[in-house]
Amino acid sequence: MVVTDLTQQKNQQDLKLAKDVADKSNLAKDAFLAALSHELRTPLTPVLMAAIELEQNQTLPAHVQRDLAMIRRNVELEARLIDDLLDLTRIASGKLELRNAPMDVHAAIRSAVAICRPELELKAQQFDLQLEAQQTLANGDVVRFQQALWNLVRNAIKFTPPRGHVSVRTRNIPGPLICVEVRDSGIGFHPHDSEKLFERFEQGGRQITREFGGLGLGLTISNSIIQAHGGAIRAESRGPNLGATFTIELPVVSRQLAATSARGPVGLAEPAARASRIRILLVEDHKDTRTTLQRYLQAARNDVTAAATAAQALEIAASTPFDLVISDIGLPDEGGGLAMMRLLRDRHGLKGIAISGYGMVEDVAQSHAAGFVHHLTKPFNLERLKSLIVELSPGN
Repeated sequence: MVVTDLTQQKNQQDLKLAKDVADKSNLAKDAFLAALSHELRTPLTPVLMAAIELEQNQTLPAHVQRDLAMIRRNVELEARLIDDLLDLTRIASGKLELRNAPMDVHAAIRSAVAICRPELELKAQQFDLQLEAQQTLANGDVVRFQQALWNLVRNAIKFTPPRGHVSVRTRNIPGPLICVEVRDSGIGFHPHDSEKLFERFEQGGRQITREFGGLGLGLTISNSIIQAHGGAIRAESRGPNLGATFTIELPVVSRQLAATSARGPVGLAEPAARASRIRILLVEDHKDTRTTLQRYLQAARNDVTAAATAAQALEIAASTPFDLVISDIGLPDEGGGLAMMRLLRDRHGLKGIAISGYGMVEDVAQSHAAGFVHHLTKPFNLERLKSLIVELSPGN
């Protein structure tokens, strides 16, 4: 009688089955998060655009403009919370990807501060910007790096009382490194809690969360972003109500190395001003977003033709010349905006800007492969959209 021990074979089969189940679970989770992100972002987009448009109307009473600014800030905060949850998922699954190029750290700081300026003014806080570093070029993803800076500056403003003090300072230290210090006169923390601050959902206790809100993810995400750039971040405080200092240290590169990059340093030059009106084909199935965005683009002196489906857009493009396509990806047609963009690129040589509630890494990669030069995740920054339109206009 022959006896065969199948224990090892069974264990391997069990491991393979467990791995397959885990892989399917991860795929299902990613698909759910992508769909949830899209459904949450889409209705925020027209609300944010309408609030911005009305806020800029100088004929409205001052109290109405203040209310509109409040609406805008809270919609932007809601979008930021969605982004934080998705970023946390990317970090946990090892899918936080960087699009590295030489970047100007000072330019990134100025952009982050500009975004936070309304909050500084609202709380009447004193703000100092001391950009003392001489070597300011680093290799990294300027969007992600600016996100990390924004989190630090916004935290400083958030946890500092009205008429308090916030400052951002840069300097170079041996390495060579650029050191970015974000200092405030706010609530501070116990020195032994400095490492715990970078843990997810940690804000220093329930009382802090109740008083200031938020999910406690910003510092976790900033820490992961800076580490992915080969840098480090640390937090220091002398104690409660004695302020805090968050310090980023990041390797710098020489200007000679930056000059050899095909893209060049990010943030050093602005797109040239356009000479004429741009003919834009806008494709968006969400009626409120389509109507609001068309009005906004036309007010910015563009010629805009709108379509609700890919089929309508292709029919219009067959008889009307355009300079640029701005389109949602999740259109109701078969193949959606990606298939449409491929046809517009191949038939008419058009470039596109994708606007979508889908913002995962794979979504961005698919939009670029289809012919979209840029991918903006809803609700997107309107000034950023205007800048990209100028960048892609004929002659630039």
